[in-house]
Amino acid sequence: MELQLSYTNEACPECGGITTTDYERGERICQVCGLVVEDRLVDLGPEWQVYSYDDWKKRARIGSPVSNIFHDKGCGTRISRSNRDKYGKLLSGHNLEMLHRIRRADLKVNQSDRKLIGYLDELRKISSMLNLPREIVEDACLIFKKAREKGLKNIKKPEAMVVASIYSACRRANIPIRLIDLANTSNVGRKYINRAYKALIKNFPNLYSKPETPEIYIQKICSALRLGQKVRERAIGIIRDPRNSRIVSGRTPAGLAASAVYLALKTMDEEELKEIGGPRTQEEIGGVVNVTPVTLRNIYKKLYPISSVES
Repeated sequence: MELQLSYTNEACPECGGITTTDYERGERICQVCGLVVEDRLVDLGPEWQVYSYDDWKKRARIGSPVSNIFHDKGCGTRISRSNRDKYGKLLSGHNLEMLHRIRRADLKVNQSDRKLIGYLDELRKISSMLNLPREIVEDACLIFKKAREKGLKNIKKPEAMVVASIYSACRRANIPIRLIDLANTSNVGRKYINRAYKALIKNFPNLYSKPETPEIYIQKICSALRLGQKVRERAIGIIRDPRNSRIVSGRTPAGLAASAVYLALKTMDEEELKEIGGPRTQEEIGGVVNVTPVTLRNIYKKLYPISSVES
């Protein structure tokens, strides 16, 4: 069974870096090498601009869009609390009693939907703590709904499937995220998240993503610490150095990325360091991707003697 997800942030075909969409220009651009991967994107928004809520109410021709974030895709009905008819007159006793019965029936939710609402609320809460884009949250909600329909809800820890859905959506969109970050945010063990993720991959093969690369973590570190394009390019050059292939093999992408960024900073002169606000400590670099200074130093010591970095 295949899932049609909305957020398809594919990697750059040239360097494998993360791509972002510039909606003003209608282009999808690689953040690493600057390649324009796609242009002339179609804007699906309204063709008019508004500057107040009243103007929006006058111009809007449709209701809220359908969204997988809600258990009913946002298509549920809500009966007004007003006890007046369309002419503004108060309803009579018989009609008022009938309206109360309709309201009570409208508010009733079956047991399955009640559980789904709780799980989706938890999913949105975790996504908000991780500052994930709305498109990722929608894809994660869709994955979780399809997993419940498939019968994957009957696992030892149902909350693990919620977190695994977020992890799967991030992996498909090339967003760097680690299981340990999700485990710390959700208070669900990594073992249970990993089991749930494997169950998703087994039942939905199209959710499988290629192994993470250090390049996406380098992008994350450089963006968080505002290191600039030069540091990013040097760090990627260190990782791709053929003489480092033996060391890169078998290492965690986050640890490699932190070590490569630290080494790239070490190769810069004083003027270049002034342009980016000075050097960064091992704690600052490792803290972005949850890598300890000990791990960073162990990899850094092995990279440094054989790395060839051109200034």
